[in-house]
Amino acid sequence: MNQIYCSNCGQDIPVNSNFCKFCGAPQHGEAAGAYRVKAPAMLTPEEARAAAIAKPRRKVELFKRQHLGPDAILYFFIAYVNKTILLLGLCLVGVFLMPQIFVFGILAYLFVMFLGALFTYNNFTFEINETSINIDSGVINKAEVSVNFTEIENVNIERTLLNRTLGVAVVSIETAGNSSGTGGSNGKQGSLDRLKPEAYLPGLRLDVAKKVHDLLIDGSDGILGN
Repeated sequence: MNQIYCSNCGQDIPVNSNFCKFCGAPQHGEAAGAYRVKAPAMLTPEEARAAAIAKPRRKVELFKRQHLGPDAILYFFIAYVNKTILLLGLCLVGVFLMPQIFVFGILAYLFVMFLGALFTYNNFTFEINETSINIDSGVINKAEVSVNFTEIENVNIERTLLNRTLGVAVVSIETAGNSSGTGGSNGKQGSLDRLKPEAYLPGLRLDVAKKVHDLLIDGSDGILGN
């Protein structure tokens, strides 16, 4: 992520920071100007850290361990159908050849896709606490991902045509490790690594996705309360 200098303490901070994670100074709008008038012209790193610790932190409602939401079931179902569209096409061809058998086949196929979506939903949970976001997923191969706020480089809300049709969004989280990947003689591999998110939350309602986005950004800026 691009960096800027805090106008108060001079520390490097992410360009989308609302507040400096070191000294707590606001970075945008009238509040930033008013803060610079009242604050000392420059703080040492030690003073900036002490100010960040002493600064009252904004208390917000965090996310206890929970599922993505019922909309995610339909999201997973359509995603699975889309991934196996060739199989569905073969079933449709079979309808014309042996209708009685393959109509049952299509119904069985859709039922299996729905069960897969339901199992995926039931095994996909997440939580956001005061220091990190934790995600558990996987039906057969279990995966546990924990991303500390200090590692977050960028948080994106992604909405494909399918997402917009269903009224949902995907929140992807990029970390410092993935944003600085290297590899390959011409650097192409490193470029691919930088595009890969560390974690993601699919099938969230748009309002929930925006809340998660803002919460993670505030957490990476160091302004969340306990």
